Amino acid sequence: MGLHCNESSDKLANGIEAYYDVNDQNEESSLLFSEILIEHQLNHFKSRGVKTANLFLLKNTPTVPGIILELGFLTNEEDRAILTDETKQIEIAKSIYDALLEIRN
Repeated sequence: MGLHCNESSDKLANGIEAYYDVNDQNEESSLLFSEILIEHQLNHFKSRGVKTANLFLLKNTPTVPGIILELGFLTNEEDRAILTDETKQIEIAKSIYDALLEIRN
């Protein structure tokens, strides 16, 4: 899983989204895990959904589910305020951990 912060020339673009490779042998798991990870972030960000992408990181995880989780937009004032707040960073980290525990079970 890769964690990343998004950016856009549209300063109003905001929210969390996840990407996975539809051509991956673990496509079903990647989709399910993406949905779980997003669900656990809804207290912090609005959902932009799960999307497919043909990105290097995703293409090069052939034996395990591959996901890129975009944790909001640094170019959006509200998302940036959340992402740069130390208390919110801890909450986000805990919610990712909780999502990974759910995935593990």
